[in-house]
Amino acid sequence: MSSRPCLLREPWLWVACIKPMREKVEIIGRWSGVYRRWSAKLIYAFLEAVFWALWWRNHGKVCGALPDKACVLLCNHGSYLDWLLLDVLIIRKHERNPTFLAKSKLLSNPIWRQMIWYRRAILVDEHEKLHATTKLIRLFRNHEDLKPIVVIFPEGTRSRSGERLAASSGAAWLARKCGVPLVPVALKGFWEVWPPHKWLPSLKRAGLLVDFLEPIDAGALADDEATTRLAMDCICGIVKGPKPLPELVREATGAL
Repeated sequence: MSSRPCLLREPWLWVACIKPMREKVEIIGRWSGVYRRWSAKLIYAFLEAVFWALWWRNHGKVCGALPDKACVLLCNHGSYLDWLLLDVLIIRKHERNPTFLAKSKLLSNPIWRQMIWYRRAILVDEHEKLHATTKLIRLFRNHEDLKPIVVIFPEGTRSRSGERLAASSGAAWLARKCGVPLVPVALKGFWEVWPPHKWLPSLKRAGLLVDFLEPIDAGALADDEATTRLAMDCICGIVKGPKPLPELVREATGAL
């Protein structure tokens, strides 16, 4: 008869096995966390180098001033460059840590999943937005001393044509609810450099511009949709340039 212990006949031996198993799981968990963190850092560093090269090659320029207090940034969205290059600029030039909103469907992409985790973006589920909204309100109320910045792309997706898309009023609502300014940010030239329908950036040079426009007091306007429309109009005025005189005359005569 075998003298080896049998866990079935002597179930108390499970207690002796639990601790070594738990230690092994903790070690694996620590190493997997280290691997995930360093892999995310390497991916971010690579993307940062690529995007800085594109910024330099396309004569990138920053205009306007970022408010030295908590705020909500409302940006147009037309390129792969938008969020990461804006993230890098705010971190490197302003030494502040922005928080981005990201759709939960981006988790299906392994690279974006790593970046969302690494930059601690807040996920927004299209069918359940209450959880993300609660996180954002807590961020402004509990970390006011850190002057949090929340970046929102109200169009919700990259424009395939480079034209303006319908914008959600969530950014204006959040700014009004938390009592912080809404700052329109015009991202010009990004669609021309790397449009969504291309896997690689374009070879032609187009000037890149990040323009922090005048903050809008969302609390002064009761209608969040009107606030969003005003912010998007300001952004389009920079991205597309001023409207030609015949179009302005046509709009004015149509309003009469």
